Amino acid sequence: MIKHEKAYRDIPTVALRGLVVLPGEMIHFDAGRTRSVNALNRAMDEEGLIFVSAQKDAKKTDIDSADIFQTGTLCALRQVLPLPGESARVFAEGICRAKAEIIYDAGECFTADIQTVEDEECSPAEGEALRRRIMKKLTEYARLNQKFSSDTMASIEAKLMIGEFADAAANAVLRRPEQRQMILEESHPVQRMKMMLKCFEGEIEILKADRRIATEVKYQVDKHQKDYYLREQIRAIRKELGETS
Repeated sequence: MIKHEKAYRDIPTVALRGLVVLPGEMIHFDAGRTRSVNALNRAMDEEGLIFVSAQKDAKKTDIDSADIFQTGTLCALRQVLPLPGESARVFAEGICRAKAEIIYDAGECFTADIQTVEDEECSPAEGEALRRRIMKKLTEYARLNQKFSSDTMASIEAKLMIGEFADAAANAVLRRPEQRQMILEESHPVQRMKMMLKCFEGEIEILKADRRIATEVKYQVDKHQKDYYLREQIRAIRKELGETS
């Protein structure tokens, strides 16, 4: 397999709190910290490319380069809209995995020397077997989650490259930053999909538990309403009969 990994030097860098961007994802987020806004402005003045990576501790406001994961995503900025208070709303597209060789604190913003990361080669048969397992899990997930649309399913299934398929499926289901970071750091599609199967199992179990809880709550509410309605009927009948108790 011929790799076409590329190096970028001194690329504007944004640290995200509680958000991990995967390749192929169209994202939007609000940037409020001065260094993040400066990095975005610099990127827009240059090639429109930016390196985004999650903070190790999302609660920290003041950070240095050691607080940022080395593995992140090279993104193409689509639009940066100014917001009140010198903040900005960002629309961007994840292009590919990238790893920072070094992250610089340039004062006004973070920058990084990065190397893009391509998927490792995998067995076509093993990749297809895992693809089919993922699709079965997605079908089960979609039955339990009404927000998971048929368009989303079709978009995932249409991905021909196994790595792109894996990332699209992860983007659609996984929400927890720690899970997404784990998927982002795995460059082998087979290993990535094996991780995803475990994560999907957990998400499906959560949806099943949520459905059971919703059913139980509805039963209790319906029972309470029925009991209240019957009591009111009995009270009305007694009133008609002239009973006081």
